[in-house]
Amino acid sequence: MDKADLIKGTYLFRGIDAKDLTALLGITEQTVLLAGQLAYDIDQLSDAVFIIEMGTIDIVVKGKQTPVVTMGTGQTLGELAFFQPDKRFATATARERTQLVRIPFDKLAQLLTDRPALALLFYRNACAFFAKHVRELGSERDRRYF
Repeated sequence: MDKADLIKGTYLFRGIDAKDLTALLGITEQTVLLAGQLAYDIDQLSDAVFIIEMGTIDIVVKGKQTPVVTMGTGQTLGELAFFQPDKRFATATARERTQLVRIPFDKLAQLLTDRPALALLFYRNACAFFAKHVRELGSERDRRYF
């Protein structure tokens, strides 16, 4: 898959313009994991968001042994820590040979500072995504979240 199309297809960057996309592509890194290798580990300091270019990643949360979710091509992982910096609360392990696009948090933060239109798009997309999931969680529960 073309890296530009991959990035444009993720929820965080949906609607990105060509100039901002070019700048974003300039800070990305390619990572290839073999089956069983970690993208990140529990309690590791969070430093990047990942987009799965090809392959699958199992997410296992602290204290569990089985994956809570398996993520695949086109999906993002690790982005929650960009919004709330902390140590990783899960392990992300490649289930098979997996190609990742890595976006370092420090470079992403600087890019968002330098490009306000991109920052607005990024944060609006993130808020819409999180709001959708909070609504879904709220509809599954009989209590209010706020």
